[in-house]
Amino acid sequence: MKLESVNFENTNPKKIISDVRLEEITSKLISDGFQILEHDEILFQIIKYTKCEKTAASDIFERMNELGLGICHHLDFGYSIRRFANMRGYLSDSELELLNKKTLEKLREANTEVAKFMEKYGVDKTEWSDEVADEYEYGLDVSV
Repeated sequence: MKLESVNFENTNPKKIISDVRLEEITSKLISDGFQILEHDEILFQIIKYTKCEKTAASDIFERMNELGLGICHHLDFGYSIRRFANMRGYLSDSELELLNKKTLEKLREANTEVAKFMEKYGVDKTEWSDEVADEYEYGLDVSV
């Protein structure tokens, strides 16, 4: 008895992205100094790192969102890559604290007013309230 071949239509062409792959991409973003990025900037970096097509980059971004990236978003600033990495366990609390200290040190050299503001309210802008974000955007006479 000969079996007929059956063609299955792939109704879900989306690839499953492993947690290991997401950790690699997230770690690369952090090591390259990306702290907070907008959607298109994240897609750009994913394509740059992986040399994939935009649809594949969108799948990776969507998977990151499914794993909580959206929780780390602030309307005024974008997505906090470091906060996402910490939440997922890609970056420990102590590593995050060290990263925050290094960021403050660099800010002190570049702009002491911004550094003082961030010492008071925190380095991660995505954790700020709308009032603090407004004060930063409109109250400080600087841009970072």
